[in-house]
Amino acid sequence: MHFSLYHYSPAEYAAYDPMSRVVAQRLIHALRKHFALSTSHNINGIVPVIEHIGSTAIGVSGKGIIDIAMYLSPSTPESARAQSMCQSLENLSHAEKIELLMMALTKLNFVFEHGAKQFDIHRPRLDVTVVSEEKSYKVHCHLLVQGSIEQQKQRYFRQRLLMSPVLRHQYEELKQQIVGAGITEHLQYGQAKRHFVKSILAELDEHLWSHTTVKAVT
Repeated sequence: MHFSLYHYSPAEYAAYDPMSRVVAQRLIHALRKHFALSTSHNINGIVPVIEHIGSTAIGVSGKGIIDIAMYLSPSTPESARAQSMCQSLENLSHAEKIELLMMALTKLNFVFEHGAKQFDIHRPRLDVTVVSEEKSYKVHCHLLVQGSIEQQKQRYFRQRLLMSPVLRHQYEELKQQIVGAGITEHLQYGQAKRHFVKSILAELDEHLWSHTTVKAVT
């Protein structure tokens, strides 16, 4: 496997490729090894949690892009810059962790997201193309906070669809309709399927709210 530059292309609807899961696991293994062995950028061998998320992790047709999430531990006070930068990643502020990991990823040909700006600088997405067994796969890498609501939502959506063939079929049909309607710009594509995603995540919101209410009452 090797990393090459990412080239933007409009969203499309393509049949699910089972190899995308295999490639995602190879990619995650390669990144973990890179961070574990690297002393560059003062990362000092700290390996962030990396997971396969999105449609290729669920096994549904769509754009065919492999999404991975790189989870960082919650922020510490913004004081690490004044300290020696040769310290554990866990002692850095969230902003500094993001900066260091982005520097390390760009060394592997990752680039800031292509297309319309969707993500905040403190929750960036970096893109790359990986080549495995002479086939190219586009990859989006999302840098998230460990234990955050967004992490819970990513995991819940993945698990919910993995458990429901009906929902997977509905999701595929929706994406096919979106592309069929000529919506191929990535931001607009994401907005067009937002209602479906929110309807699934509403279940999690209800659960979290119920759990909070019960704790408050007790």
